[in-house]
Amino acid sequence: MKRLFFAFVFLALAAQFACAVSSSEAEEKASPYTAGEAVTTLPQPLEVGADSYWIYYTQIYPPVSKKLVVAVSEYLGDVVSDEVKLSAVAASAYDYGAVHDFIEPKGYSFSSLAPAFSSSLIALQQSQANLNDLAQVVQSKYAYLDFSQVEANLTLLVQAADDTNAMFQEGQSQQQVFNDAYSASELSTLVYYYNTSFSRLSAFFTVYQDYLNAIASAQSAVFKSPITAPDNENIYNSLENLKDIGLSSLYSKFASSNPSVTLNSLYSYKRAWVNDSVSSFSFAYSKGRALEAYDAAYLRYQFVTQAKTVLQSCGIVTADVTRDWQEVEYYREKASAIGYAKMLELLPPVTAKIDSVYSRYQACISKPTASATPTQEADYSWLLYALVILLVAVYGYNWWKKKREEAAA
Repeated sequence: MKRLFFAFVFLALAAQFACAVSSSEAEEKASPYTAGEAVTTLPQPLEVGADSYWIYYTQIYPPVSKKLVVAVSEYLGDVVSDEVKLSAVAASAYDYGAVHDFIEPKGYSFSSLAPAFSSSLIALQQSQANLNDLAQVVQSKYAYLDFSQVEANLTLLVQAADDTNAMFQEGQSQQQVFNDAYSASELSTLVYYYNTSFSRLSAFFTVYQDYLNAIASAQSAVFKSPITAPDNENIYNSLENLKDIGLSSLYSKFASSNPSVTLNSLYSYKRAWVNDSVSSFSFAYSKGRALEAYDAAYLRYQFVTQAKTVLQSCGIVTADVTRDWQEVEYYREKASAIGYAKMLELLPPVTAKIDSVYSRYQACISKPTASATPTQEADYSWLLYALVILLVAVYGYNWWKKKREEAAA
């Protein structure tokens, strides 16, 4: 029984993966909503909740005016229109954008920071040894020179570097976890690690600045002392060499643009971006559905407008259909989210009325007529009906062909 159960589960999973939507298929489904927009695509479906989605979003950093997110279910193949689900997807897209659009291009990824700090720890340990040697030599000749403040700050710097490096190593591991799982939850954890690591990095550089200040103070004391050349110059240069811990480039970049500040600023706009991007999609989705329904109903409505005379001869009143259609046209011309939503509400009952008119028309023209007697002229009214139907069909075909040509252009 267990074997049967596991076989069933295996087959179900195999069928699920066999039906997974490919990247090209998802792109085709998303294209009506992303057309004309510069969107970023995740390299593979991201697991959000109980499903995985191909995700397309407009750039997070630097921000662009148009906010948009489109998601296609990997297994169902549907474009996600439910705003609650799409909001969850958009939140994950924002997390991905923070990493992909800002952190990685700026050189703050864990894959860049972790190796740099591992090397820095080695440099700091060497600096401790060099400072110890310098202090012993100098104080044996010039006992009044005191490097204790430099030593204390260097000890604090090593501790801060060790803590920061540990966080970077954990972050690098989390990056691998996300790459393997490719889920929203692991992505959120990755962003947490980045945020925490940037705070640690900020604290580290504060300690580093204190260390540099302590060295500068010691160098000033050397030149103010009665020590003459070349000893004063040698001591000064030895202290200067202690400043280099292999992070000069990162320190300069950090001083001009603190990633912690930028990341916090980005996340202060996250909720607004999610709302705006979902609203943009919902508008495009409603518009597409409304105009598609309108085009389908318009062909039917042409019958009502072109066959009024025949319909009247059958005693069929179409005033209510005309009135309802005018209301549809009113909302179509508004070209707004409310207008398209209203069209979707109005078109089904209008279409039902048009179908009812056509059904009554068919019943009218299919009524049996008395055979013509020798003294009666034959009834050729059916030719008139047939001609009207032909004209309506030709008009409808020409309208449809024109629409297709305009769309192709």
